[in-house]
Formats: sequence, structure tokens, C-alpha cells
Amino acid sequence: NAGQWTLDPAPFRLAEAVEDVATLVSARVAEKNLELIVRVDPRLPSFVVGDAGRFRQIVTNLLGNAVKFTEKGHVLVDVGGEIVDGAVQLKVRVEDTGIGIPAEKLQSVFEKFAQVDGSSTRRHEGTGLGLAIAARLVDLMGGKIGVESEIGRGSAFWFAVPLPVHEQQTRDEIVPVDVTGARVLVIDDNPVNREILLEQLRSWNFDCAAAESGAVGLAFLDRASQLGATVDCIILDYQMPGMNGADVAKAISADSRLSGIPVVLLTSVDQIDFGRMVIDFGIAAHLTKPARSAVLLGTVISTIQKARTQVGKAHFVREPVAQPPAFTVIRGPAVPVPAAPESATPPSGPIDILIAEDNEVNQLVFGQILNGFGLSYRIAGNGRTAVEMYRSLRPRLVLMDVSMPEMNGYEATRAIRASEAQSGGHTPIIGVTAHALKGDREKCIEAGMDDYLPKPVSPDRLGAKIGTWLSETVTAKTA
Repeated sequence: NAGQWTLDPAPFRLAEAVEDVATLVSARVAEKNLELIVRVDPRLPSFVVGDAGRFRQIVTNLLGNAVKFTEKGHVLVDVGGEIVDGAVQLKVRVEDTGIGIPAEKLQSVFEKFAQVDGSSTRRHEGTGLGLAIAARLVDLMGGKIGVESEIGRGSAFWFAVPLPVHEQQTRDEIVPVDVTGARVLVIDDNPVNREILLEQLRSWNFDCAAAESGAVGLAFLDRASQLGATVDCIILDYQMPGMNGADVAKAISADSRLSGIPVVLLTSVDQIDFGRMVIDFGIAAHLTKPARSAVLLGTVISTIQKARTQVGKAHFVREPVAQPPAFTVIRGPAVPVPAAPESATPPSGPIDILIAEDNEVNQLVFGQILNGFGLSYRIAGNGRTAVEMYRSLRPRLVLMDVSMPEMNGYEATRAIRASEAQSGGHTPIIGVTAHALKGDREKCIEAGMDDYLPKPVSPDRLGAKIGTWLSETVTAKTA
């Protein structure tokens, strides 16, 4: 009887509770050849106070339902929230790319024995009591539950509950070693996966970049090698179209410039013979998706340490001089890096592109792509420098990162527009954002930008944007 259910609150690790459920359903996900993605906002506290068993049960029921009604694509568990008066107002969202629910059925999905559709329910083994139980438990915890859905596109079930922050939790949030500036490249074709991995790595102070395919990743590594920029670790997804993880690992191991970079391979359950991959391609480590955050951090640190020890380099990890604030993102390099790359051919007249970007790895990405297009460019490392270089160089177009030191991209754009108001003319400015979030485009336009482009940037999308605003076709040069 749900009326007799009680809660047994105690401190528990939030991420661990969610990851436990993901592990529980991972075999079923692999059987259906789906992608299971877990994202826990790194800004959330590690420990909260609540009934961990009941919390897991709610997540299990929502996640199990999503997997049951999804035949292709992915299932995403997204955990976010904000701290208000010592408690986390937690929101857990389970999205799928499944069959969807008709609008007229949405109000009844949490009712006992509710059936969305007779035929689909039979085909998918019945809905059972899972959603009704989840709704009762959420109510017991003083929260809310809801669903959004579109037929043929998928569903998003969510619940929101208040959970007090555990008073001892802050000690657990500090990364035990200083990894500031160690460079990690993520190669994964799934954009949601890439964004989550980048968010995790940045929260631990790694300097990181992402490539959307094996070919783009290899091109990035080639360019980094040419410029003498160190890449300390590669996180490589196995299942990708075109070049899969084995193909990419083989190419890396065959290149003497790259073969010393440790590769951490991400796979679904029982997807590969890891022992064979180690022998054939020298893979340093293997993690099953979705990888637990603590395991991912430990694996990346240990593989880099081992690789650096083997080549006689000093360990890049060291005890922090002082405990840093929890999950502060610091992007300063831990190893010497070359000067910011410039275009292959110094321009004789006005340059094509001004890149305003403070992250050296992202500078490499932009430089590699623009060189491939045969476009001339210069790089500004912060917003203030970008405004000065704009005034002196008069580029045909500006790629403006919105988050930079000294002066951010929005402020720099306003300064450029103010300068143009006096001197005349209008240079297209494309805002480059860290996320493809709702409202990003509006913020960019409001600041005076003409368009926006979310990271990670691909050659095709960047070429299309540049082509649109320069009114010309932009394609990669061939030898």
C-alpha cells in the first residue's frame, strides 16, 4: 500500500545513485543496440540527504520505461538543479527517441494500469505499474513529476524533488590532483555524448576539445603535431560511422608522432575483445558506457601518468598547493605550447577571418579548418585584443567566442558595433557558444552578432556559416 510507504533519509552520493541505475539497465540497452547517456551536472553537490533506495527506484522505473519503448537512437538521463537555502532543487529528466505518446494520453500515463496504446503496449511487454509507482514516490518526497512527448520523436519524463545538501559533502568535491592544462581530445559522433564528456573534463580542469568523427579527430591530431602542441590523452568512442574506434586506434598506433598518446576506448557492453585491441593497437584503457564519472577521472589521470612515466617525463599530476574551489574551470596550459597558430600564407591585404578565442585547443581546431578552406586568419586571445585587432586588420568576418577573459564576446561585439557606427561598414560576426542551448542565438543577436555556432565546430557547419555571410562557396582545398 503506497499510503504506508515511508522514507528513510540518509546522506548518499547523487551521481553514484544515478550511475547504479544506469549499470543495472546497461545490458538491456546493449541488447537493443541503443546508446545510454548519463549526465550529472558537475556543479551539483556530491552528497545529498534523502532516501537513496526510493530515489533509485524512481529513476529505475522511468529509465526502464524509456528503454522498453525505444527501438533505435538513445536514452538520456540528465540530472540538474540549483541550490536554494541549503537544499538542492533537483530535476531528473529521462529523454528517449522512442515511439512517443499521443497528446490525449499524457495526463493518464501515471495512473495505475494506464495503457498508452493497446498494440504498442503488447509489443513492448506492457507498461505495468512502473510509472504509477514513480509518481507516488515523487509525491511522497514532496516533489512533482511530468512528461512531454511527440509521436514518432520520443518522450521526456521528468521529476523534481528537494534534497538537503549534506554538510560534509564539500570535502568530496575537490579533484585530488592538479590536472590543469593537461590536454584531452574526445572523438565521438554523438553530439550529446561529446558535450557531456567535455563538461565533465572541464569541471576537472582539463583542457579539452572534441571531434565529431574519426577523420576529423585524426586531422586535428595531425595539425596539433605540426604545431608542436601536446595532446595527453584521447577518449575514443568505438561505435562510429565511417571510421569506427578500431580504425582510428589503428591509424594512431601506425603514426610515430601519435602512437605515444594513450587512448581510452568507450564501448557498449561486450562490444569488443579488449585484450585483442590492446595487443593490436596499444589501447591504454577500456570503459563501458555510460562510464561512471569517478572511474572516468581516475582512468584518464592514470593513463596520462603511465604514458608520461614511460617516456621519462615528469608526472603532470601534483598535489595542489592549496585546495582549489570545487570544480573551477581553469584552462591555463601545464606544458609549454607554441604561439597561437597563424594562417599558412600571410595576407597581403585585409584578412578573411578574425578568430576571437582564448582556448589554445579550440584555436588549433579553427586554424586547421580555415587552412583547409584556404582562408587567411589571425587569432585574438581575449575580447579586448579582438576589438583592437578588428580595428587594425578590418577582417571580412569575425568568429567570436562568447566566453573569454578581460572582455567577453558579447562585450567585444558591442564595442565593434560602436566603432562601426562611427567609421561605417558592417562586418559579419558569428558568435561561438559552448552549448546549443535555447536562448543562445537570441543572446548573440541582441549583442549585435549576425549568427551563432555551437561547439564543437565541424568543417561542414563552419564552412556553411562562413559561406552564407561572405556570400561565396567555401570548400576544403584538395592537393
